[in-house]
Amino acid sequence: MLDLRMIDVAIGIIFTYLLISVVCSAIRESIEALYNKRAAYLELAVRELLNDPGGESLVKKFYRHPLITVLYPGRYEPRHESALRSILSTGRNLPAYIPKASFALALLDLVARGEVKKSETERDPLPPLSIDSVRRGLDQLDNPEVKRLVLIAIDAADGRLEKVAESIQVWFDTAMDGIASQYRRSTNWIIFWIALLVTVSINVDTFRLADYFYRNGAVRQAIVARAAEVAKQSDPGNFQTARAELDQMQLPIGWLTGNGPAFKPDNNGRRLTLANLTELVSFIPGWLVTTFAVTLGSLFWFDMLKRFMVIRTSIRPIDDNGPNRTSKT
Repeated sequence: MLDLRMIDVAIGIIFTYLLISVVCSAIRESIEALYNKRAAYLELAVRELLNDPGGESLVKKFYRHPLITVLYPGRYEPRHESALRSILSTGRNLPAYIPKASFALALLDLVARGEVKKSETERDPLPPLSIDSVRRGLDQLDNPEVKRLVLIAIDAADGRLEKVAESIQVWFDTAMDGIASQYRRSTNWIIFWIALLVTVSINVDTFRLADYFYRNGAVRQAIVARAAEVAKQSDPGNFQTARAELDQMQLPIGWLTGNGPAFKPDNNGRRLTLANLTELVSFIPGWLVTTFAVTLGSLFWFDMLKRFMVIRTSIRPIDDNGPNRTSKT
């Protein structure tokens, strides 16, 4: 037997998680726009793929190749590897995405015909891009790992240049899968710290919030009604709408409204007392639950809200004073 009141409390909690998740996601996207971390991870991946950790040789030629320079403004200047791995590193103006076809063609062109030079003119003919020109160019390549990789691709290509490019594209895709995993892990940690900061700054204690919903029927009904409207939308909304919803809901959150620790002074006027510290510590479990929940993301809680709204529509009370039961319809 399902209790409608408990379902409504769960919906209120989920709706709150959804709104905070949207706020945290917006902050994360702003940080990404500012730092362009995806581009930094991509540059690290290209350096590893091309066996050029410092970015001073083949990587510099690669990023300055016409097929790649069209993807970003300015000119590539390598930085020390430690600067890329720093938590505060930025991707600068570099591209956050490189098409695999562009990667393969740029690499083959660099092997076969060398780097693009400003002094090149139409009177300096270059050899056509072919398996033979690529193989000849490998003799001049001072990069054993990349040389071996291209040779393997040539040996498996049956004399077809497009097959060589396809093999390099597969190699690139495989490496990008690993980089994508690293980027997701990094993003998850960033979202965790953002969620913790937001949760503590606005004092969202899951346990106190659940108790508030359980004890206040009118508030609970109003939030469920609003959650039902949001669940009908195609997306969870944006930062402005989420912020407005949190303000309108008048939840027991925040520090200046009597919802946080009171920090009452003792008889000597001291606020740093054992009682006050104990009260502050009592908020930590609720903050942590909220933080871990928010790291699951707005899409997760948006889907969860839809599911709970479906469950709720299948439940109706027998009467005003009686228990709730599952509808047979």
